[in-house]
This record gives sequence, C-alpha cells and structure tokens, in this order.
Amino acid sequence: MLNGSTTSAGGAAVNLEIDNPAPAIASFSPASLSSGSTGIPLVIAGTGFLSTSSAQIAGSPRPTIYVSPTQLSVAVTAADVSRSRITLLVAAPLAQQA
Repeated sequence: MLNGSTTSAGGAAVNLEIDNPAPAIASFSPASLSSGSTGIPLVIAGTGFLSTSSAQIAGSPRPTIYVSPTQLSVAVTAADVSRSRITLLVAAPLAQQA
C-alpha cells in the first residue's frame, strides 16, 4: 500500500491511498519440462498480477505476457529447462514480490 497526500485545485488537502497487494503464485504449468524443451510458455496462475507485472527465472528477467489479474505467461529458455530446479519471482510495481 502506498499512502500520500496532495492538494486539490481549491487548495484543500486530499489523502491518497493506492492499495496494490503483493502478487501471489498459486500454481504454474507445465509442472515439469524435459531437458531440451524450448518454446513452451510457463503459465503462472495466482492473484494480484498487473499489466506491468514481470517475472524472473533464476534471477534473470524473462519476457512476461500479462493475460489477466490471475494469469501470466512467461517465456522459458533452453538454459532454464536444463536446470534441475529453478527459482521463479513475480513482481508488480508498488507491491511486494511473490
């Protein structure tokens, strides 16, 4: 949540509150990929996604497509698939990270 204040055109103080909860990952699919797989998008389901949400895999940004407030699609590279385990991070501006 971002709080602040400003003044109106008439000079009166106006309080602002932007409530943007942290995104939350509920699931992703496919749950696993075979080494050498390429061109398969990773679909992330959850809540709190924004059109400006972005994803990182193993600390590196990945092209992210906003589908809806509950779904993102992320481009996975062959290098990502070759890892035995990956770390996924989804961030939305003005929110915490999931």
